[in-house]
Amino acid sequence: MKPYQGYLILLYYIVLIIIGFLASKYIQFILSLALIYAIVAMGLVILIGYCGLISFGQGAFYAIGAYSVGLIYKYAHIENVEILFTIGIIAGTLISILIGLLCIRTRKIAFAMITLAFTMIIYTILLKFYYITGGTDGLRIPIVKIAGFIPFRGRELPISNEYFFIVAIFVVVLYLTTRIINSPFSYTLRMLRDAEVRAISLGISPSKAYLIAFTYSGFLGSIAGTLYAFLNAHIDPSLAYWTTSGEFVFITILGGISSIGGVILASIIYTFLKAYLIAYTAYYWQFAIGIMLLLIVFLSPKGISLIIDKTSRVFYKFIKLYKKTS
Repeated sequence: MKPYQGYLILLYYIVLIIIGFLASKYIQFILSLALIYAIVAMGLVILIGYCGLISFGQGAFYAIGAYSVGLIYKYAHIENVEILFTIGIIAGTLISILIGLLCIRTRKIAFAMITLAFTMIIYTILLKFYYITGGTDGLRIPIVKIAGFIPFRGRELPISNEYFFIVAIFVVVLYLTTRIINSPFSYTLRMLRDAEVRAISLGISPSKAYLIAFTYSGFLGSIAGTLYAFLNAHIDPSLAYWTTSGEFVFITILGGISSIGGVILASIIYTFLKAYLIAYTAYYWQFAIGIMLLLIVFLSPKGISLIIDKTSRVFYKFIKLYKKTS
């Protein structure tokens, strides 16, 4: 990882904390949700951008992480955030390994369809096992505590406990993902994406590399799911429905399939737009989001990341010109 990227991640953290102190509780909640979506989208950047595998299965790991928290809370009566968080991550990651072993045998459309199929299987299980999962009613998670005594959803300070916790986890995930993207492993994934036959001739195992990428993506999905359960205090089977996975794919395309910064910005834009559009146009927000996607596809095929890149280049040229003239 380049030195400036470490400083950039630190800057993300500082900016998010400052925003938290200045924003209302509602804005903190929406921004927390956006960061949760960004965590899932970072996993999709690895899969779509670097592996060339479009996955509609992230909703499954998202739901597994959330329901692991809900079920352990309901039946084991554990309220400790650290324990619930760890169990949610382990459950989602283990399931992602099992599903990944089957999914990595396919490519392109077949891969997208088989991940979608597994997502709908998880959705059906959560929906039909009513006496365990609560069915359409879902599960409530009203009280969880950090370190056993600090309420997760505390409102005593200008910045809420849940916002601070989610920002901290987000920054750690951002650091890990950036390290992976700048590691030799990412070049292996790109080689497999662009020339799999040549990569195999060099002794690279596609199954092993894709399974690692798929598992990491599921790992991030389960982290996001556990955080959502803590934040929202209620979960239901819609977390595993195909439209949830579609939202994650939409955010990734909107931001740029190979851009971490782009998908973070896209997550924030999408979440705030959705929240306010639902408030003012309850039945037509999908129409507005669809128009936005069409504009991005036609005007900036590489997503928001292309706009950011062009803007930064113009800014850099302006600074360079200013230095020459001064």
